Parts: sequence; structure tokens; C-alpha cells
Amino acid sequence: MKKLVSLLTITSMVVFALFVVMASLVTPKQGGVNKPLAYTPIEFVEPPKDSTVKTNKRKIKPPPEPRTTPPSPAPVVSTSQGIDIDISVPGPSMDDTSLDGMDNFVMADHEARPIVRVSPKYPAIAAREGKEGWVILSFSINELGTVTNIEILESNPKRTFDKEAKRALKKWKYKAKLVDGQPVAQHGMTVQLDFTLDQANG
Repeated sequence: MKKLVSLLTITSMVVFALFVVMASLVTPKQGGVNKPLAYTPIEFVEPPKDSTVKTNKRKIKPPPEPRTTPPSPAPVVSTSQGIDIDISVPGPSMDDTSLDGMDNFVMADHEARPIVRVSPKYPAIAAREGKEGWVILSFSINELGTVTNIEILESNPKRTFDKEAKRALKKWKYKAKLVDGQPVAQHGMTVQLDFTLDQANG
């Protein structure tokens, strides 16, 4: 029984001690009352907007008016006597009689003239044998300037250079003979073609 009384007494003392400690923690120091901090309101103020907006208007200059240049006056030539002569002409005019003289114009007559001459090829056999010679040919020239009717009149040595001489002469070209401004054929033409070793070696 005594133990129970003593246990209750100890328990009561512990509870009281805890109560005192908790009371001391709750009670403010110096017995004063904490004053609340002053409340300072924060206001967010939007900056005032400009009621009027200034706009710079760019003035556009009107396009310049096109300038019309007056026509230049017609050239005037002053003569030594002081008389002014106007030589302005609206444009060249062709007169029907301006070409009358062309009908009577005739090209000058002339004989056939050579335009292209081809040298004959030296025969290989004659070149190896050291032979030289010549060939005399007759031919005609037609209205187109082409060589025709080729014939061998004489050759030395015989038949050695005839073939190459005729072959070269066929390639010749002439300006045809003119009679009264018209091309005509020309006959009885002759030419001599020489064959030398200098030509073969060249």
C-alpha cells in the first residue's frame, strides 16, 4: 500500500514538473505582448498610356512633269552673199529616173583570166630515174570558167608526163571571157607544163 502511495506521489510530481515546464515555454518572456509587424501594402501600378500617338507623315513629292524639248530648227547654211538657204529635207526620195543609166551600163570585155592553177604531180618513176621534161597542151574554157577539151600537142619525153599534166590542167579555174558583158566560151588555149627534179624534190 505504501508503495502505491509513493508511486502516485512520484507520478504527480513528474506531471506537475512537466506542466510547469510547458507553461514556461508558452508564457512570453518579460511578460510583454508581441506587437504585430506593421503591414505595408504593395501596389502594382501600371504606367499611364499616352492618349495620343504622334505619327510622322512623310510627304511624297509629285513626279516631275515631263519636259518636252522643242524640235531643233532646220540647219541653215549661210552663203558668202548673206542669203540663207534652208537645206532641211524630210527624207530621201527615189526617183524612177535615177536608175536610167544602169540599163546602159556594160561590164568591160576581157579575155579569160586564171583564178586557180594546180601544179602537176611529179611521176614517181620519172623521179626515181631522174627524168625531166615538159608537156604542151591545148584546151578550151567554157562560160563557167571550167577547162574542157584538153589535148596533148607535144611532150618530151613521150607519154612520161602526159597523164599528170592533163590531170592538173583539169583542176584549173578561169574567169570566163566577156563579150558585151556576157560570158562566152574561149577555144584554142595552149599551155606548157614543165617537170623538173627541183619540183619533185620540193
